[in-house]
Amino acid sequence: MRCEHEDGFLKNEKELVTAQGIQYELIPILDANDFTKEYADGLLEKITTCPKPLLIHCKVGLTSAIGALLYVGKEMNVDLQQILAWGKDFGHNFAFHAKLYAFLKAYME
Repeated sequence: MRCEHEDGFLKNEKELVTAQGIQYELIPILDANDFTKEYADGLLEKITTCPKPLLIHCKVGLTSAIGALLYVGKEMNVDLQQILAWGKDFGHNFAFHAKLYAFLKAYME
């Protein structure tokens, strides 16, 4: 969930991962505030269809946490409050990100 031009992105990340026999998928997003319904739907579809176990990562962990929590939340049929509580457990208070919080609220309804 990183962009190839992002600071710290390994240019050979795909080669390093696939050399270990692991499927690699790059689903870039610039910022957690760029989440849209279409992006989230595509991300959840990719998460659903990828082989498990699955590693989702990004530079800070915010966007990957959102993706993982949306997936688990949909699978377990939990509400927004549970997603927010899990986010806090992971060190991300989504309520401090107004645009992101609005997206999560709308998406979970």
